[in-house]
Amino acid sequence: MSSQFTVRGKIASLIQRVSKQNTKYALLTIEYNVPFKTKHLRFCVWDDSKLLHNNVRMKKDDHVDVTYTYDGNFPVLCSVILSDDGHDLCQQCHSYIEPINDQRFECCYCKFLGYKYHKEWLSLKLKVIEMIVKSYRYSKGLDLKFLDENTNTTYRATIFEKNPLFTKFSGIQLSNSYMVVGWKESNFNAIDIVDVDFV
Repeated sequence: MSSQFTVRGKIASLIQRVSKQNTKYALLTIEYNVPFKTKHLRFCVWDDSKLLHNNVRMKKDDHVDVTYTYDGNFPVLCSVILSDDGHDLCQQCHSYIEPINDQRFECCYCKFLGYKYHKEWLSLKLKVIEMIVKSYRYSKGLDLKFLDENTNTTYRATIFEKNPLFTKFSGIQLSNSYMVVGWKESNFNAIDIVDVDFV
């Protein structure tokens, strides 16, 4: 079997969006965390029964365990299972982990990651000073430049089209300020944005 069809391991995820089924497929977007980064995957689900748990359709904010593979550059859903116990969030790297109990009380991911790879969690009110849509290799990207007016520090970020924030950011305005939440790279002022609130 070709390696491009190898099933990936189970990942703990949160459903960000699940569309109604049209005549062909439903669109499922999941959010999953790896140490110091939030990622998104979008699937075309051709078999709607994969989205059912006890005959009830899964919905936004459900905690799920997902297995998937790739066909070329495109993720293909193998299974999605509702997590009965939910997931805990590591307080240091924000990875979704199995619920912490008396037998295991530390994150199995960030404890093996060297300190130089750790990032800083930010939640700042930032002013948008530059906004450009660019074409990247596989999708469009929104390049943003922010200013922290309290420290006169600038930050950069790129939001790609498959990220649910891409649509949310279409409503932002130059020179307005927003609460930006995400990870700051350790060596330079780039932010991997996780969420934004219009304030």
